[in-house]
Amino acid sequence: MVAEGYIRERGYSSPPATWDELIDYAKKLSIDKNGDGTIDQWLYWADYTSQFVHNRFGNFLWANGGRYINPDTLTADIDKREAIEAIQFYVDMSLKYRIAATADKAAQDATGAFVNGQVLSLLEYPYLRGPSGRKEEKPSSKKAWE
Repeated sequence: MVAEGYIRERGYSSPPATWDELIDYAKKLSIDKNGDGTIDQWLYWADYTSQFVHNRFGNFLWANGGRYINPDTLTADIDKREAIEAIQFYVDMSLKYRIAATADKAAQDATGAFVNGQVLSLLEYPYLRGPSGRKEEKPSSKKAWE
């Protein structure tokens, strides 16, 4: 789900094609609305604490060519380069770049934060449908959104 109207108003006509573009977009769209020095509106929601973290992180894992389990050996692949890069990027969105809201910063859950405009986009599970009525799909290449 994406708040396309607001994002287009800020001068963006298409989604970012790479993680670097995602950072650039998010730095310009994550803002301190009331001037108190704290970001009040983020481009993205990054949840590190809930049982749903694997769903949100998975988009970055798959986009980077990683996977949770090797289907041939049935062993974990989370220690492979692709997974480690995706984990680092996922964490860096909040801690390094400060472009993603986390549960401790937002007033409510991810869907509530999206509905009230605190978060401008959500990469969620295939069955989640929000106010837009559309669902997100798993990325198939190293692109931030597709």
